[in-house]
Amino acid sequence: RVLCSMAECRGLITSNQEDVLSLIEKIGLGNGVLILCDDTRYLEKCTGVLYVSLFGSRGKLEISKSVRNYPMDLIIENGLCESVLGIMESMENCSTITLIVDIDVLDPAFGGSGTPGGLSSSEFLFVLKKIGMMRKLTQWVIAGDLENALVKTAVDLLPIVSA
Repeated sequence: RVLCSMAECRGLITSNQEDVLSLIEKIGLGNGVLILCDDTRYLEKCTGVLYVSLFGSRGKLEISKSVRNYPMDLIIENGLCESVLGIMESMENCSTITLIVDIDVLDPAFGGSGTPGGLSSSEFLFVLKKIGMMRKLTQWVIAGDLENALVKTAVDLLPIVSA
């Protein structure tokens, strides 16, 4: 896993789900969590977080009303740009934002190992580029294979955040 590049922390890249869950547990109230994932595996740890958005989920999932959910069928219906704007607006009142990216948000045809019907590689990179511009983004984690070319590209799109 890569935690820091020289003096500046770029975020966390891990293949260990426990690293992601540990990070979520440390996020305080008033802060936001934006999760790009195909299911709800990270939501149970977001109990102390006020603003939570899930982007790219697939299938029928039971999700708390406090979570802004942007499932793939809604993203397709409303368009990618509108959906990303919706995410950004839902995070306006956060003091800080943590981005959690599970590579399974991708369709298996583009390197994900989750359910078919996920984001394409170009959609994924577009979403990360837009989210990376959010000033309140203070930390991020990517759960995926360190050797995946798309993970390496995603890291280059995300901002360097202070350690």
